[in-house]
Amino acid sequence: MSATDIRVVLVEDDEDLRSALASFLKMTGFSVASEGTALGFYDRLAREAFDVAIIDLSLPDMNGTRLVEFMRARTDSAVIVLTATHDIDSRVSSYQSGADLFMGKPIDTRELVAAIHSLSARRKKTGPAASTPVSVEETWRLVQSSRILKTPDGASIELTGIEVRVLELLAAARQKVVKHELLAEELYGRVDDSAKKALDSAVGRLRRKIAQSGAAVPIQTSYSVGYSFAASILIS
Repeated sequence: MSATDIRVVLVEDDEDLRSALASFLKMTGFSVASEGTALGFYDRLAREAFDVAIIDLSLPDMNGTRLVEFMRARTDSAVIVLTATHDIDSRVSSYQSGADLFMGKPIDTRELVAAIHSLSARRKKTGPAASTPVSVEETWRLVQSSRILKTPDGASIELTGIEVRVLELLAAARQKVVKHELLAEELYGRVDDSAKKALDSAVGRLRRKIAQSGAAVPIQTSYSVGYSFAASILIS
């Protein structure tokens, strides 16, 4: 299996290391996407599929083991864990979460490339890697009276009034994009830079809450246009 056929997603919060590893893997011939947060990772999975995920355990918005568990439960992708911690507890928890390989920092790039090739070949033999993005086409439920968003897996997410209103507006659009201007007007009664920044902050907080629940984030961004909720959502 050639490197050009292997799709890799790298999740690493250290910008310099992320950039260096992504550049090296691309030069080696892999198709590489990189993210610095769990939220960015979940957003990426909703749009793309990967053969191998390389996940740092120490992310700013979530422990990397949660991402490993999510990948193992929802995809057939191979998972490589990166960490600066070399203790046995970290190794054991990584493997218990479903990691295929544990690699301590600093990373030996030759070993990493060999591991990607080996794990990809093994996955191809035992079963197909994820050929489609992680599906968010499952039913979510917004309970207005208690300000709760229930994920398809049954987790409950507590919301603010603004977050409830955001979801109501996105749900009404039935997975189509709702423009920034309409959302700002409905939420804040005005359309200006201040209202748009407040909107972006509200959506960002809502996305983080969803990501922390372990669910794939269904709120999609259409840059310079608006937002959409890319899944079925029932309101009660």
